[in-house]
Amino acid sequence: MLLLPLHADTYEGGADINEAFLAAQNCGKGDDAVKWHGAWDALARKCYAEATNRTETNPAGAASALLRAANYWRTSAFFLRGTVAENERVKTAYAMSDQAFSLAAPQLGLRYAKVPMRDGSMELPTYYATAAAPPAGMARSPLMICPQGYDGNNAEVYLFTKAVLRYGFNLLFFEGPGQGAAAPPHPPGKAMRHDYEAVLSSVIDGASATCGFDLNDGVVVYGHSLGGHLLARCALHEARPLAYVFDPFNPSLKAAVEQMLPPPLLKDLANDAPSEQTMAAFEGIGKKMHHKLASRAQVHGVDISRSDFAFYYMKEILKFHTAADEYANAKAPLIMLATDGDGITQLKTEPLDPTPDLFSRVPVSHGLIFLPPVRSRVLHQPSRGVAATPR
Repeated sequence: MLLLPLHADTYEGGADINEAFLAAQNCGKGDDAVKWHGAWDALARKCYAEATNRTETNPAGAASALLRAANYWRTSAFFLRGTVAENERVKTAYAMSDQAFSLAAPQLGLRYAKVPMRDGSMELPTYYATAAAPPAGMARSPLMICPQGYDGNNAEVYLFTKAVLRYGFNLLFFEGPGQGAAAPPHPPGKAMRHDYEAVLSSVIDGASATCGFDLNDGVVVYGHSLGGHLLARCALHEARPLAYVFDPFNPSLKAAVEQMLPPPLLKDLANDAPSEQTMAAFEGIGKKMHHKLASRAQVHGVDISRSDFAFYYMKEILKFHTAADEYANAKAPLIMLATDGDGITQLKTEPLDPTPDLFSRVPVSHGLIFLPPVRSRVLHQPSRGVAATPR
């Protein structure tokens, strides 16, 4: 499964098929996560060393090797996410990926900025680039803004969004709190935020004030995997984008998570004073599933030294997903794509949530596109390249 997205990355220069197969072969048999991490880490280091030897004689070749190294390091971290004991390896992998990508960025036509949060809590690592020409039939280039997903980073997002530059869109992507190179555990105020509208609004401000884009040319935001769910809440608060694009998106996710929990536990999750029985139940869950939940809880700033950390982790999780009946209140068009497989789409309600019925369904080459009748003009995004199509 891992080789499929890596093969897709070869088109944009983020991987080499031969290198990827050799790394997979070096992983050996079985599911030893540390060994898998080691195989991809070794490949990343090989590419990084290759780049340092080419920097002056072949800058383009060096940038290519650095981009592959950044992607391979991010891949190596993927195997260890969720394992608290391997946090340091994860942090190192993300840091090296970030370093390799930052060195490649100038040759890739990317500029770097630190965009401040409105509340002054932190600055967000941001890259941006301008298109050579606007889309056909348009006088100016709109801007596409892209956040991270759950375990992505700027290097990964660049690989599946850079195509928009060829279509005439300007591009800006960033790492929000608790995302990208800021691997867990997170200090107070630096954890992933469920109120992501505070993050997106800061970035839209920064796109103009820090990066120099004219917001009057139009802004569309695109979220992949968890990024789509973070943007779903933003659509209820931030009206400046012309459209919100989710790829993929599971409109049933909040209801599906709630269906997994017994009603008494679900009720207590909404209370500040849960019952002793509920806390005992979550302590049991925390002990039984510590290896699966602890590192994820750290992403959300939960103190995993607490015996009841699983309760507070679940409280956070339920804040991150929008209820089905809220989509009708979106301040801009929502474009849901069914074009990319992702673990976040696997949880379903039973019976199936009727939310998709709120959307018109338009077949495209690789799935479906869902459009609510909010505005008359939206941007049609059929796959991972964006084409501007007034509707």
